[in-house]
Amino acid sequence: MKLSKSARISLAITTGILTLVVNVVLFMGAFFVNGAIEPYLERPGLYELNKRIEAEENEEKQVKLGYEYKSLESRDLSAFEKAFLGLLQGSAFILAILVLPLGFALVFKIAPSKDLFYKGIHSRIFKLDKHLLAEAENPGIYKFHRVDDEYFIFSKPKLRRKLMSTFILWIIITTVAFIALYDPKTVEILGLPVAALLITLAIFLRMVLPAPRLVFDRIKGQVNLKGNIVNPGFTVSFDKISPSMMYGELMAIAHPKFSYGIIAFGAYDQSTWSFYTQYMDKNRPLPLGTALDEYREKDFERRKRIGYKAPLYPSAMYICDANSGYVNGTADFKKEIKSFKLKIEDAHSKVLNYMEKDGTIIMDPYKLCFLGLYRDYMVFKFMDEPNYDDLQVFENKSDLTGCYLIHKKTLKIETP
Repeated sequence: MKLSKSARISLAITTGILTLVVNVVLFMGAFFVNGAIEPYLERPGLYELNKRIEAEENEEKQVKLGYEYKSLESRDLSAFEKAFLGLLQGSAFILAILVLPLGFALVFKIAPSKDLFYKGIHSRIFKLDKHLLAEAENPGIYKFHRVDDEYFIFSKPKLRRKLMSTFILWIIITTVAFIALYDPKTVEILGLPVAALLITLAIFLRMVLPAPRLVFDRIKGQVNLKGNIVNPGFTVSFDKISPSMMYGELMAIAHPKFSYGIIAFGAYDQSTWSFYTQYMDKNRPLPLGTALDEYREKDFERRKRIGYKAPLYPSAMYICDANSGYVNGTADFKKEIKSFKLKIEDAHSKVLNYMEKDGTIIMDPYKLCFLGLYRDYMVFKFMDEPNYDDLQVFENKSDLTGCYLIHKKTLKIETP
């Protein structure tokens, strides 16, 4: 059931208010939980014992029960019971702290919003070059575990080192909290230092556990976060992923359930998102960049083997093996194409516009294939079964029946 825009806004506002209410209730509960539970731990059965005294008719037994009542009334909590109450109150404090970001995430998830970038390819400026990966790995910011035609896997180990200062800070806060607030005679505010201790423990675990890995699986079309007990992972198809922004400039992906940002690689812009979209479209050539050059032929052979299936995501430009992947051209073609200033993707768009001039809508533009060159023309042909044989230089115009020719300077289109 799809909610209307007004219903989504109302639901988001309601969720935000409920989040604040729950947060206040949890904080108040954290302060009063010990006062409510302590009497039951400190004087268990006191109420029942008092009723027994009132019902007892034997004076001697009444006196004996009275001594037992006074002894129970003056009983102090054991160290284990105090620790239990402190842990309970500390957990309530932490839960109250966590409710706010979770609530805000839900509000942004519910509220009407479009993807920051359309799920398509609009730019090919970003290139995954080897020197770019080396520069990112050198200071230890990123660690690239696998970069090829099947997986793009990386992690951010430097985040663990950044946690060191936070860990030291929380140790100081925890120590001060215990010294200032701990009183062996009461447990009313023991939860505050316990909460600080639990947060310190969580930071320590994040620091020593392996950094979460972000896995882009090109073949399966899935994004996988290999997390740990502090950073739970997930596996979801790429079409469920939206781009997000981290620190105002870095590319991130939004968590598929809670919408918070998970750091990715590259700058936050359309070009970087286009790179990820093209990489995750297994029916297109690999994106530009020297880091992927040695895998282009293998990836081309895979796509050729399965029959050049339709692209998974749309593109604002013509992306084929001739201009963005494995250039499977003859020696003559590779020599001749250098004299053409006209871009293949621009020529492709103009030929499509020519084909659609009579009102016909081309539903499968990827079937308009670039075949090669003829004199000063680029040669395209619309084929029901896309075929990327060796791009060539045609000698005879008779071989171009059913093709579309576009002049490299005048942009005039002919159909022999």
